[in-house]
Amino acid sequence: MAIDQDMETGDKRLLAGAREPLMQYGENGERKNSKGSLWMVYFSTFVAVCGSFEFGTCVGYSSPTQTAITEDLNLSLAEYSLFGSILTFGAMIGAITSGTIADFIGRKWAMRLSAVFCMAGWLAVYFAKGAVSLDLGRLSMGYGMGVFSYVVPVYISEISPKNLRGGLTTINQLMIGSGGSFFFIIGIVLSWRTLALIGLIPCFIVLLGLFFIPESPRWLAKKGDQKEFDAALQKLRGKDADTSEEAAEIQDYIETLESLPKAKIFDLFQRRYMHSVMIGVGLMVIQQFGGINGIYFYVKQTFVSAGFPANVGTISYAVIQVVLTALGATLVDHAGRRPLLLVSASGLVCGCILAGTSFYLKAHDLASTATPILAITGILLYVGAFSVGMGGTPWVIMSEVFPITIKGVAGSLATTVNWFGAWTVSYTFNYLMSWSTYGTFFLFAGINALGFLFIFKFIPETKGRTLEEIQATINSSTFPFPVQSYIVFDMGIEEDMEIGENRLLEEELREPLRPLSKDEEAAAEKTCNSNKESFWLVYLSTFVVVCGSFEFGSAMGYSSPTEIAMRKDLNLSTAEYSVFGSILTLGAMFGAIMSGKVADLIGRKGAMRISAVFCIAGWFPIYFAKGPLSLDIGRICLGYGIGIFSYVVPVYLAEIAPTNLRGGLTSVNQLMVCCAISFYYIVGIVLTWRTLALIGVIPCLIHLLGLFFIPESPRWLAKMGREKEFVDSLQQLRGKDFNISREAAEIEDYVETLRKLPKTRMLDLIQKRYLRSNIIAVGLMVFQQGGGISGITFYVSKVFVSAGFSSNIGTITYACLQVIIGTLCTILMDKAGRRSLLLVSTSGMVLGCLLVGTSFYLKARELASHIAPLLAIIGILVYIGTFSVGMGITPWVIMSEIFPINVKGAAGSLATLVNWIGAWAVTYAFNFLMSWSSYGTFILFAAINALAVLFVAELVPETKGQTLEQIQAAINTA
Repeated sequence: MAIDQDMETGDKRLLAGAREPLMQYGENGERKNSKGSLWMVYFSTFVAVCGSFEFGTCVGYSSPTQTAITEDLNLSLAEYSLFGSILTFGAMIGAITSGTIADFIGRKWAMRLSAVFCMAGWLAVYFAKGAVSLDLGRLSMGYGMGVFSYVVPVYISEISPKNLRGGLTTINQLMIGSGGSFFFIIGIVLSWRTLALIGLIPCFIVLLGLFFIPESPRWLAKKGDQKEFDAALQKLRGKDADTSEEAAEIQDYIETLESLPKAKIFDLFQRRYMHSVMIGVGLMVIQQFGGINGIYFYVKQTFVSAGFPANVGTISYAVIQVVLTALGATLVDHAGRRPLLLVSASGLVCGCILAGTSFYLKAHDLASTATPILAITGILLYVGAFSVGMGGTPWVIMSEVFPITIKGVAGSLATTVNWFGAWTVSYTFNYLMSWSTYGTFFLFAGINALGFLFIFKFIPETKGRTLEEIQATINSSTFPFPVQSYIVFDMGIEEDMEIGENRLLEEELREPLRPLSKDEEAAAEKTCNSNKESFWLVYLSTFVVVCGSFEFGSAMGYSSPTEIAMRKDLNLSTAEYSVFGSILTLGAMFGAIMSGKVADLIGRKGAMRISAVFCIAGWFPIYFAKGPLSLDIGRICLGYGIGIFSYVVPVYLAEIAPTNLRGGLTSVNQLMVCCAISFYYIVGIVLTWRTLALIGVIPCLIHLLGLFFIPESPRWLAKMGREKEFVDSLQQLRGKDFNISREAAEIEDYVETLRKLPKTRMLDLIQKRYLRSNIIAVGLMVFQQGGGISGITFYVSKVFVSAGFSSNIGTITYACLQVIIGTLCTILMDKAGRRSLLLVSTSGMVLGCLLVGTSFYLKARELASHIAPLLAIIGILVYIGTFSVGMGITPWVIMSEIFPINVKGAAGSLATLVNWIGAWAVTYAFNFLMSWSSYGTFILFAAINALAVLFVAELVPETKGQTLEQIQAAINTA
């Protein structure tokens, strides 16, 4: 009783000490009067989530390797089920000890220990000669993952500022999904022993990176290491940041906690902690018993059981998992934890019902043609819904709801429950499927429905609050938690912010950005610009950055001329080369996801440097390749680099160019992409594929050297508040004698207005004022790729051969026409206008597809055999000519113009990601579509391009001759 009274008194002191200093934040969640740099937070997150990637590779290893391991080592079903599930048994042991280890030796040493156990596990699997070595290795990996699964989200949440905590912590789950997806894809072509060696790589990165990042400041404060605490917090917030308020807040909280007795496992069941424990443990139960690990471990077998192609289903699963986990990470700090969980649980129920219905129909021989479609739809809906919410959000909430006094034991309990559920489901899944395939999925549907009710009733919203605020509130609340009051509170804030933002837009955004009349324009020109502009640095900057575009085109054009020679030299199958060809776009999707954030965080030049380095790192594995693994690693590095290039190059050009040159200069980006593709098509006829890989390094080296001699984007510098550098950059770009005062004032007025708006998140893009911009940008990207360009570009040689035309002659003609028409488009961009070029382009693409489709139809029916090849070449050339004159270049020009700079990063990432998803889908599906029906494929593309004509005619505005600020003022207030 005395102890309980002391603890109650301590709790009151805890609340009194925690609330008051927590109000020292600005409107955007950043501390007032604090200027610093968060690069160390991002770098530390990267190092930590390499452990999450390792976690994902461990989990994803079993599905693609089951058949090979079973055959090579002659394992029975029971032995392989033990191998698959013993991972989670090891993880339970790791989870039980994780909190104690992380509290005793620190977060960094816990991650070191995890990495060592994982490395030992992979080596045991690699050298395995039988089931015992496999199981010992898998058990060791499981222990490492169990510790990683707790310590990574806890470490990230303890180093992050509150406005970034949710998004950064969710990267943990994104990297788990990415690791699993990566193994799903490369497991198609690599042996199980090679996969085990690849699993060592993230461990090495973690062990090396831990030498360069600080320990958790909150753990150091708890241990009483004052000097190290101050140094770690300062390092994380930047050397110029004022950390005094945050340090005082953390120390006040820690001092109060130290007055409480040391937490034991039974303390978790006291009334004041009951709600936190119920939330943390309940979410883990729902996450695992909803079926994810059974489906995840045996996804390939699930697709086979449903009668669907295993490789297609597995790759689709992998891609959706990564993309939607990334979306969930982006939304978690804006949409909130609770809404994402509710949406996710609803999707899980629907996905299980669809998959269960598919198996039921198959078991009763009903609707046999529909069952595979229902299965793939259900499984992909399930994994998509899980990835966007239930996959990462429980870990975010778990890292937030426990006070630091019990965080170790409570986190261990929650993580142990999670892994116990994972073991139970993964071990029983094969037996459940043997009992009843559809009954298994209906069982999971029922559990997920109960999960929805649990979330709705008991889970609070924690976004936008410091860890101390959350704990002060949740542990002093009555039970059950008053969820509805929080919902009303959040809605009120959103409504107030919406009203405030609209008022800002209406009263402040329009006036300084309204287009000038002709008289005002003439007077301003006479007053301000007595000197002539000098554009030599604009042109030099354009040349330097479009070397990145040339690199983009080199990567895109490499696969078509090298296919025959590469497959012959390395003895590659069709499937292996298809992975090599399409994995570029998968890497580009990763790059696209990060492109806007990277370009906003480190600048346009910094983003281009990163892109060039990744591309260089990609060409060398291809040059030295002895098999498909090296090829695919190089190709995915190339993809990541060009994914960033595809966004940042047109954005940089649009931001440095004067109004009268912007369209032409921005379109040089796509012209150089076309030139590089054409160059590779032509020289690929006479050069070896290894030589072509070395040539690909040259544009990167020119690009990296040139970046030292050109200025940063003045608009980005203005956005970042770097006034002197902004003025210097704009002056350099316009000439040393030119009066830039008017242009500088307009940019500064616009940026100043944008600063008054709340910090933009991905979810902001669906607000009404940005909706039209997003529809235009995303729609153009969908139609650009959906019209078939990537499939035709990647496999143009094969298309000509299929049509009965000479491959070399057709490819050279294609290449030359692409460059000539692309150059014409660059010249016409600022004369004819964007919209006119798009209408001409999409109409021509319809005609081209119809001609090619007719050619293939005649060939298939053995009609007019002398006309069919001629129709094919005319159709392809009409298609590529009209694509190059408008649809190839203009969407990127418009995308770089229509978004205001405060959402340009998020919006550009979204549009670029959509483009690359479309590119991947078309390139991967193109061979399958051509096998299904060659003429049907091109008729399908013709229909999509016809829809594009209507889209452009109805929705796309004309932007030529207007400043970026005028375009954005007009389109976003329309």
